[in-house]
Amino acid sequence: MNYIYDLKINLHKKYYDYHEWLVNDKLLKVKKIPIIRVNDKTFKDIRLNVTEIKNYNGLLAITNTKSIYIINIKNNINNLFSSINISLELDILPMTKKLNENNIDYKIIKKIKFPSSRNDEEKYNYLLHNIDIIDYDKLKYIYLECYNDQESNYNIIKNKIKTDIKENNTYIIDKIYNILKLVSIK
Repeated sequence: MNYIYDLKINLHKKYYDYHEWLVNDKLLKVKKIPIIRVNDKTFKDIRLNVTEIKNYNGLLAITNTKSIYIINIKNNINNLFSSINISLELDILPMTKKLNENNIDYKIIKKIKFPSSRNDEEKYNYLLHNIDIIDYDKLKYIYLECYNDQESNYNIIKNKIKTDIKENNTYIIDKIYNILKLVSIK
């Protein structure tokens, strides 16, 4: 088994890139974590889903030689995720090319839903919270800007926008978020 040493990790139920860590996040100092190399499909599946991983428990670093991802496996389920410091990752990645690719016995249990980053999460929550309190005229304007269509029914407008937000329509999310931030500037 190969290991990486002396890491600071930031375990959460969602994966956050290193640049999204916050000052008040609780960082764990870890002396030693096993690292395994997997193929790109396995790496993506484990990174984007809650998976059942057999024969592993505790912290595990996985790599596809392009990136490193830390997972915490408890009762065969990866339930917490972390990235590592970019400079440390860049130091470790050349070594990972020498590792043999492992086949991990895993099964996808559930997909991790949007939002996938802290920035996306902030937009998503902001919009879902504010969409219900926007007055009719602003909502009508937003609808026109986003869909290039005029609709007069308030419920149709609100439901269409909410559906697109919940379905992670990033074009709509970014457009509405920018409009709302712009109109909130005084």
